[in-house]
Amino acid sequence: MLAAHPAIFMCQNPKEPAWFAGGNSGKNLGWYLERFAAATDERFVGESSTDYTKAPRLGVVAAKIQAFAPEARILYIIRDPVARAISHYWWEVEYSAEGRSFLDAMKASREIADVGNYAMQIEPYIAAFGRVRVHALTMEALAADPAREMRAIFEFLELQAVGTALESLAHDNRGKVTVPRVSGPFSKLKGTPLWAAAKAVMPPALRKQAMATFARPVERTIPVQELAAAITLIRPRLLEETQALSRLLGRDFPEWRWLNEGVASAAD
Repeated sequence: MLAAHPAIFMCQNPKEPAWFAGGNSGKNLGWYLERFAAATDERFVGESSTDYTKAPRLGVVAAKIQAFAPEARILYIIRDPVARAISHYWWEVEYSAEGRSFLDAMKASREIADVGNYAMQIEPYIAAFGRVRVHALTMEALAADPAREMRAIFEFLELQAVGTALESLAHDNRGKVTVPRVSGPFSKLKGTPLWAAAKAVMPPALRKQAMATFARPVERTIPVQELAAAITLIRPRLLEETQALSRLLGRDFPEWRWLNEGVASAAD
């Protein structure tokens, strides 16, 4: 979306270099700067690494970015934290050897839900850059009225608004009917010390091969009773965290149906 503006260059190879969060381990600053070598006279040069808002697991990187680019503008796209947790869970199932049920995963670890603690994620950026350099918008608002939200983004960037052919707002895994889920001895390893040790010593290619060996296709659905139980478990904390976000940003989030209606949404 942003790259369609003539004054903006966005990194595409990869789209999410995650360099400030330690992604692409072993790559130096020269490698990172090379990602933007094709930029010419654009006013803004940017990238879209979601790992920059995954504290505490990946650390707080706002200060690193501020030291590198003190005049940067921060765009933070957020969505209903309950819906986000469900989507994140299925990503973990498909790509990170998550073999537990959604409910068990929510009981065992805060990692998935923590990414939806938006106040915790964005506060370091406000502290580092100031509120005027941080713009938050919701995926729901962007989907409902993309032209309005893009105008707000361009106003934030102090750029003339232009018409943009918006990319699909559907998430990559939303339309999938089945996903591979690890079974057998791998299914209970996620989140254990043994899994952490295995990740530390196994090359990524070998981990991927092992996951493929033990994976079996499963429907990308969560039983209604299990989903309701998981929402009942995580919703109070997410509501409290969203109240903190509202105080931080000075706005509410009525568009977040899963969060606001809870189990009623799971029953629909």
